[in-house]
Amino acid sequence: MKRIFLSLLAVAFLGTTTFAQSVIYQDDFEAYTVGDYLCMQTTYWTTWSNAPGTAEDAFISDDYASSPTKSVKIDGTTDLVLPLGDKQNGTFEVAFSYFIESGYGGYYNLQHYEAPGTEWAVEVYFASDGTAEIKADGATIAFTYAPATWIEFVNMVNMDDDIAEIWMDGVLLHSWTWSTQSGGGSGANQLGGLNVYAGAPGSDDPLFYMDDVSYVQFFEPLDFEDFESYTVGDYIAVENPEWWVTWSNAPGSAEDGLIVNDEAFSPTKSLQVEGSTDLIYKLGDKTAGEFDVNWMMFVPTGYAGYYNFQHMQAPGVEWAVEVYFNTDGSGEFNADGQTIAFTFDHDTWMDIDHYINLDDDVAEMYLDGVMIHSWTWSTQAGGGSGANQLGGVDFFAGAHTGETPLYYVDDVFFMQTGGATDPAIELLPVMFDDTIAQGTTADKDLEVHNIGGADLEYLISVVYDIVDKKDEVIIPASHSIFFAKGNAELSIIDLPNPGGAAPPTDDVTLHYDGPNASAVGLTGPNDWEAAAKFPASMVNPYAGMELTKVRVYINDPDPADDLAIKVYGMNLDYLPGALLVEEAFSPIQIDWNEIILPTPIPITGEDLWIACYVNQTTLTHPIGTDGGPSVYNGDWISTGPGWGHLYPGIDANWNIQGILTGSPIEAWLSTVPASGTVVAGEFDDVTVTYDASDLAFGIYSANLVFTTNDPENQFLEVPVTLTVVDGTGIGEGEASRIEMLVYPNPARNIVNVQSNLTIDRLSIYNHIGQAVAEVIVNNNTASVSVDGIGAGVYFIRIETANGYTTQKLVIE
Repeated sequence: MKRIFLSLLAVAFLGTTTFAQSVIYQDDFEAYTVGDYLCMQTTYWTTWSNAPGTAEDAFISDDYASSPTKSVKIDGTTDLVLPLGDKQNGTFEVAFSYFIESGYGGYYNLQHYEAPGTEWAVEVYFASDGTAEIKADGATIAFTYAPATWIEFVNMVNMDDDIAEIWMDGVLLHSWTWSTQSGGGSGANQLGGLNVYAGAPGSDDPLFYMDDVSYVQFFEPLDFEDFESYTVGDYIAVENPEWWVTWSNAPGSAEDGLIVNDEAFSPTKSLQVEGSTDLIYKLGDKTAGEFDVNWMMFVPTGYAGYYNFQHMQAPGVEWAVEVYFNTDGSGEFNADGQTIAFTFDHDTWMDIDHYINLDDDVAEMYLDGVMIHSWTWSTQAGGGSGANQLGGVDFFAGAHTGETPLYYVDDVFFMQTGGATDPAIELLPVMFDDTIAQGTTADKDLEVHNIGGADLEYLISVVYDIVDKKDEVIIPASHSIFFAKGNAELSIIDLPNPGGAAPPTDDVTLHYDGPNASAVGLTGPNDWEAAAKFPASMVNPYAGMELTKVRVYINDPDPADDLAIKVYGMNLDYLPGALLVEEAFSPIQIDWNEIILPTPIPITGEDLWIACYVNQTTLTHPIGTDGGPSVYNGDWISTGPGWGHLYPGIDANWNIQGILTGSPIEAWLSTVPASGTVVAGEFDDVTVTYDASDLAFGIYSANLVFTTNDPENQFLEVPVTLTVVDGTGIGEGEASRIEMLVYPNPARNIVNVQSNLTIDRLSIYNHIGQAVAEVIVNNNTASVSVDGIGAGVYFIRIETANGYTTQKLVIE
């Protein structure tokens, strides 16, 4: 069942930060039968010796009640236990109301362990004369209470900070170190169970009643935004770029959202979505855990509203769900290829809530507390499998044809409510700098650690330093792009006389397609691109060659259409990297077109995306396809900033081919394995192999490129430098060996470096290979301030005319 989340401004125990709460269990006992045992009617409760229905169990009573008519009666040998799950982290509240009959006493305790009797965390005694005491941490704290009245007790336990508090009717009674035992001495920092026992101090007899029990976990949201800190007229993506961006990454443009005071849920300001608003709320590409994404939404009468979720934070790749709020008060929820109808009220603030469980791959959407739909999260909105990933929300001024979008958003919450944390990669070492003899091979160890909470998936690609491509790229002219969003429609045509196969070549041809059989276009004007992606595993054997030509089958573009070939480098699996070249061309229709690139693209072993860009002006079918079946990387398409695949009904590959010329280099670097999965807390041993069998003397460099599902490090590079020397002269070359002395190590404020050679550059890298400090030296000695660099293990590297050397550096 979906857990209901409520926002609140927490009491002093939680400070002044806005928190949210997840109600794990609550009960007013109204659903049970008077005179029957509690533990026989619910599975939430048990007894001390796990014997429901015995004298340890408690009867449901209507003698007294805090709300409305029933409670639980505690007397005789009652010994109830509410298991709390042996929680070891997080902040929890265990609350209930007690009514202690005049002339009688009462008692309860909290246990560190769910199995009772192991460790008492705290004990609370109520005497018949209205005196009471708390026993915690070996101390006794006295207080008073009013017999024969309902009293509310709130027990707060924060295991992250190891503190606890007891409150009575809103007044703090005691605060202590939670992990201590009630009688004193250290114990477990764990929340086990609540024990409601028919006990009392001294000679008092126990008789009391319990009602309105709740067990709640508190969460500090990853982000909470009520928009009150901004000035009316501000753009949210300009003011808060950490969490907000626009569809085409243009903060401050018409795509951005304005802060307004026209409508507000609390107190006076909200975010307006209208006109060309196309705003992305960034959720971080989460791959594990349970999350709640919640906001208040207001749609004025006569207007419509719309939003969608994206599986990837980079928009336009996969729509997870699309939701329409229509002008007639009807709504449509599109997910998993289904459309679920609902209704809503205009001119009212609606509570829009989404529960997304990536660990179990399920999601639920609620409107004002009523579930609209539950579905498999990883599916795409239009149907078909997608990524089990939480990317972002798109607040788009969208609506069905003939309707005008205008709505307001307020009190946006984003929080993790449970489950695993994301995977987190750590590499040891973060770079390689080695020397081997010509004609030999050598193996080195690389450890891929997962210091996160969910399975880490990684892929390693070898990318050689062939040439600095940045010196050779052609910067394209900018394009004014019409973003078709999720409703860009494709049209396919079966050609009566298909164009057949491309002409043969003696060079290497990168392609997935068969002979031309059909063609595809959009149903209306739009800028779009069709691409074939050639991953590193396919391209690596040709490192050292050059991409010199591209072939594409062109069908029937309008004469007003602009066409160009674009080549992109490596990035994520679903997103190309930097644009390496763009070359416009005048097409030959209904034929294969061969476009010669003005500057050849060196093949380094990285992914290559080869695309054909079309500024389509009419209903045509510009780009050819084969007859299928489609290959995963043969049918990429983009109608905006994101990339996806051809619709499931179009089973074909683009007629796009890349022609490579020249000769490949001798491959000298490899890894085993080239991919893997690492469970939380473990690591993989990767063998990095150098092969200098056919290498000449000299210095060679490359990068091991990691693509991972760690949201914070989806793309990492490990630099590799290999110096190949004459095996017969290694002993004679000691004078040219690079020596480095690092002191003090560990370092606090300054680190000093000395070398036997002139240091050109000094760099300090963290555990994932990011440079945290870099200086030009041109001397044999250097001193570098490490103030401002966090404590931890780093790597310090010096570059000299003879190459590189690296040492570990500890900063305290």
